[in-house]
Amino acid sequence: MSLLEEICFYLNSVLTRKTDNDISLGKLLKICTNLSGLSITKDLSTFIAILNSHDYLNKKNLISLSLNSPLYGFEESIYFSKCNPNTNLLSNFINDPNFYFDKNHKQLETISLIKKLLQSNISSIEKTIELISNEAIKGYSYTYILPISYSLKDYTIIDYRKVNNKINLFIALHEHYSATKSEKEQRKIATLLKTLLREFFSELKINPSQLNKDGVENEKFIYFLKYVCSENFIDQLKSITSTKQVLEERINIYLTLKEVDEKNKSKYDDEIQHTAFKLDAEEGQQIVDKTRIYVDEEHFKKWMRTELSELFHRYKDIKKVNIELPIDIDSIVESIKEKTDKVLQLTTEDEVLLYNILKIIKNEFLTNPSFGLDFYLSQRIRHQSFVGLIRGPLEHKNLITIKDSISNKYEKNEYLLSKIDNKLNSSKKLNIALMGFSEKFDNILISAKDDYFQILSPEKPKGLFKIDIDLTFFEISKMLINESKTINEFTDYILPLLWNFTEHSLKNARHFIINYLKPNIENYLNELNFSLKKYLDNEHKNNILIKLSSATTEVKNALIISSNWFSHDIDILNDGYKTYNIKEAFDIATSLSLKCLKAFEPDIEYKINIENFKLSSFSLIFIHDFMFVILDNIYKYSGKRKPKIYIEINFDTEKKLLLLKITSPIKSEFNDYHIKNINKIKNTIKNGDLTSKNKTENGSGLLKLASKIHNKDGGFLSFNILDNSFILDAAFYVKPNIMEV
Repeated sequence: MSLLEEICFYLNSVLTRKTDNDISLGKLLKICTNLSGLSITKDLSTFIAILNSHDYLNKKNLISLSLNSPLYGFEESIYFSKCNPNTNLLSNFINDPNFYFDKNHKQLETISLIKKLLQSNISSIEKTIELISNEAIKGYSYTYILPISYSLKDYTIIDYRKVNNKINLFIALHEHYSATKSEKEQRKIATLLKTLLREFFSELKINPSQLNKDGVENEKFIYFLKYVCSENFIDQLKSITSTKQVLEERINIYLTLKEVDEKNKSKYDDEIQHTAFKLDAEEGQQIVDKTRIYVDEEHFKKWMRTELSELFHRYKDIKKVNIELPIDIDSIVESIKEKTDKVLQLTTEDEVLLYNILKIIKNEFLTNPSFGLDFYLSQRIRHQSFVGLIRGPLEHKNLITIKDSISNKYEKNEYLLSKIDNKLNSSKKLNIALMGFSEKFDNILISAKDDYFQILSPEKPKGLFKIDIDLTFFEISKMLINESKTINEFTDYILPLLWNFTEHSLKNARHFIINYLKPNIENYLNELNFSLKKYLDNEHKNNILIKLSSATTEVKNALIISSNWFSHDIDILNDGYKTYNIKEAFDIATSLSLKCLKAFEPDIEYKINIENFKLSSFSLIFIHDFMFVILDNIYKYSGKRKPKIYIEINFDTEKKLLLLKITSPIKSEFNDYHIKNINKIKNTIKNGDLTSKNKTENGSGLLKLASKIHNKDGGFLSFNILDNSFILDAAFYVKPNIMEV
């Protein structure tokens, strides 16, 4: 095929809108690029640019749409004689919605559609909406060259509410949304579409999956459910109040689609499976996030039974209370409220002893290095999770850099510095602004985790977490210990009281994030926005600012998510008997971990040598803790954004141990400092000195991990550097097929 024949073939494919004609358009563009010196390709490039941008109105002579073809659009039909066959064709097309051009006039159909949409202001909104929806159901290759957004730009929500055929309306608005290039405009259209959908389904009092197909063309019904009723648009329906309900409704929609679109059943089955995983991940996210504030209550009770049994019995001997008398908690609380001074005064031996017991209990609950609140604050919030979640969106979009470990200065943001004119002064000023932003942003997050998300103590005077043994706490505790016949009963009674008095600290942490961190971080982002506007060149400015706008929204959402971490809801583990197979548990744990390591995109290959094995929600939490620490270390040691990671999983049925072998690459310049650090951690684990060492912050997290599994129920943790790989072997105890809580 000659060059001219090739151009004609692809051009005909585009103008007649054959299937996959967008690919033909791409091939035309390639020809134009390779043969840019030819005059024909210059004109062809202009034509392609018009099609891609829908910039038809800037061309004075609309006849150029047909490349000087004698086939005019309908608005020029006045130049034809009434008996001209072209005029009759165009007249029929305009006035008869069921009229179709024959194969010899398909180019005329495309050109006339474009011109009809360009002149939508002279036809009714109902007809314009119908025309767009009729084309939309044919597929992307039929609509991408049509000026859909232009044809709808002047209509308002009031106009759209008057449209009778709502399915046509929603399809047209979805095409409008898809065709819009501006992120800001897309958000406007999305809000409009969500509002109209909410009104539509509120009036019908049903969910999308319950919609009756009667009177709706099958292809339009399929399009509406498949594309319009997606997760992005149905989340604002009045009947849907959570992400979980969105995903559940989406599964129901796919089930409906299987019935009306049988030829694509297998695709919908795949989508159902994919959405079911997202639903499991969402439930897993809730479980993980709501157990970040945690105390290992089983070990806490065991500690109380072992360490406080003697003091408990001594108190009982001194007090010699009649434990058979009924005690009314409400009356005790009311009597406390009535006391005017509300100052705790210890006047008897038994009160002094009880106060000392409560001090010991409070301190262990808050600070015990194996099971206390601070251990889990460190592992599940302070260790990278918090900073990674907030910082991730900026890092992912190359809007923030990290400190160089040697110079202790922030690295240059080469990505953003490459987007300015070659003016030395501008480059220096922008570099200073970017480094200043990175430092301020990081400092406030580091201060939050190192100074505020801590147990209040002389070493941490800004710590937000404390339990005061005030009059109320003391009097209720006295009532509880008096009622308790055994130390076991007292441990069961005291735990809810400790959590109740922790709530004030949790509330302060949430307030700190929303009312201090969030506004300050927003100010830093506004300053960055100002600097980018000032120094970036015009060619790149708009795209970078759109990236920053998107990242800013993600950062704000991340701050809200992190504030919700600071709540106690251990009951979530008891809500049902949700189980996961091994692959599901590790996929979910990895997915959740990577949300706090946003710039890290590893390629993980599993080899699972276990069948018919289920894990509970409690196991999922530990696997998440495990995978987060491991992935964080691999991210640092590999020096790669997308390293290949191999994970082999086995199960020792006799000992009920889950066995893992994880292999990942290390960066070529892996230095002596890292090797010494790894050997130091290995020696600490080997010597068994984990309890005192795992309080260390800003480290690898491996010691905290080892303290939970090494030499516990046969578990172990070991790692090494071998042949340019970081190799980790681990085993930890699990209880298959039962709820462990």
